[in-house]
Amino acid sequence: MKKRYRKMSLCSKICVIFGLVNFIVMGIFIIFLYRYFQGTVKDFVTKAVDSTVSTNNREMETLLERIEYAYGLVHKNENIYTASGGDLSNIGKMIVQYKAEKSNKELQKVIETYKENLQLFNDYFENCFTNGMNYNSILYVDTKWPIHVFMQNRSISNGWNGFSTNALIKEEEWYQETELRDGECYWFVQSDSNKLCMAKLLKYRYVDSGLNMYCETLGTLVVSFDVSSISNYINMNGLTPDSYVLFYDEDDMLVHAVNADIAEEQISGKLLEVEQDITKEMLIEERECLVNRKELPLGLQMVTVVPIDDIHQMTFQIVNIIIFAGFA
Repeated sequence: MKKRYRKMSLCSKICVIFGLVNFIVMGIFIIFLYRYFQGTVKDFVTKAVDSTVSTNNREMETLLERIEYAYGLVHKNENIYTASGGDLSNIGKMIVQYKAEKSNKELQKVIETYKENLQLFNDYFENCFTNGMNYNSILYVDTKWPIHVFMQNRSISNGWNGFSTNALIKEEEWYQETELRDGECYWFVQSDSNKLCMAKLLKYRYVDSGLNMYCETLGTLVVSFDVSSISNYINMNGLTPDSYVLFYDEDDMLVHAVNADIAEEQISGKLLEVEQDITKEMLIEERECLVNRKELPLGLQMVTVVPIDDIHQMTFQIVNIIIFAGFA
């Protein structure tokens, strides 16, 4: 009886030891598997975020390149023209070559030319916004050109695209800032209309028969669109919940933020120290973040900030779903 009891005890001990070893091995395997899945999923989430950032950068770059191309069709500041303006674009010729006549005998011809160039101007910019984005594009012709008198009778109503005179806007702060930039793009936000705007002074440079160089202001081009429409070009769903996108002008001033209610003074200037197209880990407002900076056309910079703890949280959720589905 004692021998049988001892045998059973020995068998029980062996079973307990085997079960314990098996439990430890399984535990180590599960931990290893969890860590493996965690690392794999984290890499997947990070790559997905990087892919979204790259796509957003390309979308905004393409949009601004289209705008840049459109205003290049209107007028190129870099070109040097003859004094007569014969080699100007059609819109440039309309501005430079129009001469006011007291008899107004050529008024009908002027109106026809105006309409043709208005259609041309609108077509240039309509092609920029392929997704039905609400925008405005206006060329404010300088008062030194006689045709500005003809244009001032054209009312600038809401949604207007076309030509006007800069006599109506010369006292505006944004216009004066645009003049100071002397041909460089100026980005600003119209708080009353919630529009992101780009203004650019168009310079008419020409040489006379004596090869003397002259430079005059042709007008001021303004392209604006609803800041809410920026989301049409930025996929925030492909980023983490607390990610945000910032837009800076060439003077490193914040002009717009997407998915971020942050005052400008709270944004660390070191964001712009990130090398272009390189994603870098940085401490932003006491949070570890992945930061990507993209220099866009027309003097705009795009900075995408993705909190790393968001990536960890998404990784944790996905791994848990995988493990739950595996056991189920």
